[in-house]
Amino acid sequence: MATTTTAAAIEVIAVSAISAGNLKALVSVRIGPALVLHKVRVVQQPAQRPWVSMPTEKWEDRDGKVHYVPLVALTGSLKTRVEAAILDEALRQGVITTGHGRTT
Repeated sequence: MATTTTAAAIEVIAVSAISAGNLKALVSVRIGPALVLHKVRVVQQPAQRPWVSMPTEKWEDRDGKVHYVPLVALTGSLKTRVEAAILDEALRQGVITTGHGRTT
């Protein structure tokens, strides 16, 4: 059986600016017609490139050590395209100071 793939449309629905240390924004993004991700984080340390963190769940083990479990894992070109769309919109809205590979 042959399969054909088409690139899913990616739409950044909302960017909510946050001032919590290195966390700069929480983003909602639509991938294709049926999937919406909420609480995607945009993180930027001082003088560093921004990066995107998919939603995670935080939990603590019996010893008090904190762990994070990814709730969504994107791979390959879809991951690259989603991250680029999010960073481009965050840069356009002035939430981050530099893009991925370029300076404003």
